[in-house]
Amino acid sequence: RANIAACRAQDVTTVLAVNALAVPEGDAANLVFLDPPYRNDQLADAIDRLRAVGRLAPKALMIVETARSDPPPITAPLLAERVHGAARLSIWRED
Repeated sequence: RANIAACRAQDVTTVLAVNALAVPEGDAANLVFLDPPYRNDQLADAIDRLRAVGRLAPKALMIVETARSDPPPITAPLLAERVHGAARLSIWRED
């Protein structure tokens, strides 16, 4: 939320601190950050849920943090990837 405020983007941002497997229907997002618990194999299900309830806009960017050793869970085009310690940060574009 501090980063959102620093960017003066409060009027165009919604923070949903919820379990992505139970996210409610709502407006589609152009930018989504996901940081699931490591090694729980639920990321693909969470993304499927976001798609099913209309939360991912066409061509939305998804920034996903996973364990370094986790395989890529998304079939969308990978744009960038960085590894830091035990974490892998991947940036994907929704089809």
